[in-house]
Amino acid sequence: MRRKRLIFFTIALALLALYVTLKPTSEQQSTDRTLLQQDDWQLLNSQSWQIDRQNLTEQHHLKAELIRQQQNDVYIEQPELLITKPDHQLKLKSQHAHIQQQTLFHFNGDVIITSRFVDAQQNSQLNTDAILYNQSLEQLTTASPVTLTAHQSTTTGIGLMLDLKQQQIELHSKVKTVYEP
Repeated sequence: MRRKRLIFFTIALALLALYVTLKPTSEQQSTDRTLLQQDDWQLLNSQSWQIDRQNLTEQHHLKAELIRQQQNDVYIEQPELLITKPDHQLKLKSQHAHIQQQTLFHFNGDVIITSRFVDAQQNSQLNTDAILYNQSLEQLTTASPVTLTAHQSTTTGIGLMLDLKQQQIELHSKVKTVYEP
């Protein structure tokens, strides 16, 4: 009789330990299901490509430490967007980015835009605090101060509109250029 009680007590103790061990896991799984139902997701150390079907020589390559979606917006940490075209390559880097409507990229925090051409004398670098890249229009715009460094010159100003299709740049105010021979 004593032996049966000991076996029963051991089984009851084992079941209690199993219940206590599994209870936090099942709560965690129900929390995970709630997050998945909200369509939120995140990726660590990720890369993605977008290639234009009509022009296979143009592509967008996005690298980031963290990409997360909340509702319909995407938030990116340490983004690096590389836009490759037949005649040049444009790289946008910043601390953070926010994508709206899948085509509006808001880059902010130490934004560096590097443009590389076949002819190295056309290469340039643009620095600013924040910039908006409209992928549909292929335009970059900002109201922040900018510094544009090109071959033998440095230009500063406030506000910018850069049309990537037309390869035209427009600085809005307080424009100063220094030429270095």
